[in-house]
Amino acid sequence: MPKKKVDVNVPNPNAGPPVVVAVMDADSQVHEIWEDKVTGKYQAYSEAGELMGWLGYTREKNVVTIYTTRTEPDYRGQGVASTLTRKVLDDCREAGVEVDAACWYAAEFVQRHPMYARMMVNLGF
Repeated sequence: MPKKKVDVNVPNPNAGPPVVVAVMDADSQVHEIWEDKVTGKYQAYSEAGELMGWLGYTREKNVVTIYTTRTEPDYRGQGVASTLTRKVLDDCREAGVEVDAACWYAAEFVQRHPMYARMMVNLGF
């Protein structure tokens, strides 16, 4: 389990504990990505177990809304936000759900990666 946890802000009593959803390859700055369905966050951790950043989302029926992407100051400019955003979009595509990119970063990411555009119900905030 990672050393740092993000505070709960969107309780989901039907969700289980956080789980590892990706272990990244050696070329990535991000070591692991955890999904916490209780808080509605994907969290990126370094190999040392430090929180590098997180992406906040909500899910209502078949639409996932990405409402924020945050990177810890020491890890900015290292691809943390893009790694998190790509993982969430790939998971949404696999699950067959649409995405509302309410977060400016997620909206700009999709504009730079048009392969995700068909999944979008909204691009912008």
